[in-house]
Amino acid sequence: MGTLEEDVEEGINFKEEEFPSMDFTNYGVRIGNNLHQRITKHINMLKYLEDPCKTRQTWITQAIKEKLDSEEKLGPEGIPSDRFLNIKLSSELNHKIERRVDIIKKIRISFSKKLWLLEAIYEKLDRDETETKKLLAKKFSE
Repeated sequence: MGTLEEDVEEGINFKEEEFPSMDFTNYGVRIGNNLHQRITKHINMLKYLEDPCKTRQTWITQAIKEKLDSEEKLGPEGIPSDRFLNIKLSSELNHKIERRVDIIKKIRISFSKKLWLLEAIYEKLDRDETETKKLLAKKFSE
């Protein structure tokens, strides 16, 4: 992982002279640490395996183009409906989460309880997926 300054530079600076006829729009998206780490790890792996010149910006642009292409092919009926999770928390756990979110809000202005819950779910999925892969490898190696 690079420094914050390098990550920002890589994330928003194209060599605009390579695209003289294109206009660019910058769009800032605040993401959780988990997603940032996953993207960074993936880009580093791609740099090692495929293309040392691969950047986060080109990868994200490719992801956006692929999503647009797939959704345009499906038409309006192909747009997925909203999915909801109903999460029941004890009062004690809810209070602990709210205290933690209040602390984080002092550093990350637009942080919310919803974002904290989503980060918790992503982090748990990552841990469980890693453990599951190990268990599968062990099971099939027997």
